[in-house]
Amino acid sequence: MTGIQTNANTEPPAGSSIGTSAVVSPEADADSAPGLILRHARPTEYELVGALTERSFAAGPYGHFARSPERERLERDAGARARSGALLVAVDADGAVVGSATLVRPGTPESRLATTGEAELRLLVVDPSRQRSGAGAALVRACIAEARRWGANAVVLDTGSLNSAAQRLYERTGFDRLTDRPVEPYAPDAPAPLVYRLALDIENDNEGAGANAGEQA
Repeated sequence: MTGIQTNANTEPPAGSSIGTSAVVSPEADADSAPGLILRHARPTEYELVGALTERSFAAGPYGHFARSPERERLERDAGARARSGALLVAVDADGAVVGSATLVRPGTPESRLATTGEAELRLLVVDPSRQRSGAGAALVRACIAEARRWGANAVVLDTGSLNSAAQRLYERTGFDRLTDRPVEPYAPDAPAPLVYRLALDIENDNEGAGANAGEQA
């Protein structure tokens, strides 16, 4: 991230202590993601983010699986995801949105893993033409920073077992695999996803790792 942007069009999530500042990471990411700014998505960008999400997953390791209507809605309806927590975007020097990630609160319609006190990272995507730019890793770190501001004690997520790039990214960032929290597959004929958790009760020294991994979750 190369600087600070203010987004006066973004409402803070319910119960959050965050104001309307769009800053989601306190430090510059000039080395890992040069030229990118991380911020909350603006309502005028929701449709674009939905299209980016669909396009990114279609180009990924699960693109050949049939999607359920619920999954299609989840990918397309970025506004609903924003209402369940925070919709974060990575924006390049030209103002183009090149990646997105959603952080949701437990008990919201878009959450399927988080329990009390946890935040859930969902739908991390980077434009297929911008893979290995560091945008995905920067978005993960931004979500972790956002979860800390919420007062969450952990970040949880699930990612496809076929998605080795995302698994490497999360493991390098300090997430641990959970085997005792089952989750439904993305499609009836798809393998079960893998669940990861990052405890936030202490600072994690690995949050800057994995900056150049290709990622999608």
